[in-house]
Amino acid sequence: MSGVIRIENLTKVYNGITAVDSLNLEVKKGEVFGFLGPNGAGKTTTIKAMMGLLEPTKGKITIHDEVVSVFSGISSSRVGYLPEVVDLWDNLTGRETLEFMCDLKEVPRKEVDEKLHKVGLRDAGERRVKGYSKGMLQRLALAQSVLGEPDLLVLDEPSAGLDPSGTALVKNIVREHVTKGGTVFFSSHILPSVEAVAHRVGILVDGKLRALDSLDNLREELQIPTRMQLVLSSHHDEIKDDLKQNSSIRSYKGNKNMITITCAKRDKKKVLDLVENSGTEIIDFDIQEGTLEDIFLSFSREGGP
Repeated sequence: MSGVIRIENLTKVYNGITAVDSLNLEVKKGEVFGFLGPNGAGKTTTIKAMMGLLEPTKGKITIHDEVVSVFSGISSSRVGYLPEVVDLWDNLTGRETLEFMCDLKEVPRKEVDEKLHKVGLRDAGERRVKGYSKGMLQRLALAQSVLGEPDLLVLDEPSAGLDPSGTALVKNIVREHVTKGGTVFFSSHILPSVEAVAHRVGILVDGKLRALDSLDNLREELQIPTRMQLVLSSHHDEIKDDLKQNSSIRSYKGNKNMITITCAKRDKKKVLDLVENSGTEIIDFDIQEGTLEDIFLSFSREGGP
């Protein structure tokens, strides 16, 4: 896969405060890249620099092999952008908004109906934007970002203000875009949504990139424990001595015939075998691997990895 986005030594300083500090990363074609970090980490500053909306203090950003600057910007026909703060024209209807954006992007207006339907605004297209809720505004902004089927989507907090159905819509749009050969770079605080679609994540803390890898690799690196919830055929007290003595079990707690065990991912089978060999039967179980939230908190907390 070739690099669609290349960020080299990106640094941005505001009034002596470094918002982004020597950031380097590359996003490949066909990849969904989740860009994470606590508030004030520098995510939106990075995205604005990518879009040519602010000039870096130093460093270089290349998108589709073209260097981005505030003077040249980037081709809107190849990049769809959803900003963190949605600011649309109150006096226009939803349809008129998309038609205007079609004209700006030199995209046929025939796309408007399909995009309104895609984001669930088909019945609201003739209403003026000033009467839209926050979630409807977000859906309309999402619709404009995908006009013209751009190669790259850059989405800054795309699920902001959306209800669960809207959040599911964002995930579906991201998956569909990549299935068609596109690339997605997005930031989000909705970690389960990122976990559901991202191939890799980057975690930015205080302007510095603290992690860059797939979720599986980060789980392994951090040794994020696996959590297993087991329903037994007998009371958990009958096997608690066996559990206490086993070094593979990091922790456990029981309630009647239910137990919750944490262990290393590689020890899952060993622990299940231990429970079954101890004289009780496992009636049901649920296994939860280390979540993106666990990974995120490991890197974003003070003194993290």
